[in-house]
Amino acid sequence: MHGNHGFSARLELTGHILDSLILSEVLDEILALGGDYEIERLDVGHTPANPSYARIMVKTDTPDRLSRILTRLHELGAETLED
Repeated sequence: MHGNHGFSARLELTGHILDSLILSEVLDEILALGGDYEIERLDVGHTPANPSYARIMVKTDTPDRLSRILTRLHELGAETLED
């Protein structure tokens, strides 16, 4: 990563992330805590039996900020993906 976003992590969310507003809350928290994001993949479940899926790249300028963001997102149900 270059510029002001030298630290990053890839996360995933699975479940009813749209109708429960979890995806929106996750994205808001990333920005509120000083990070940025890129939604790399978004699969929308079309029925209650089909969960939705999002893969998000979180980007920050410091490792401490990234750690704070990841801690908060894990509380919301996000899981860190290993590269």
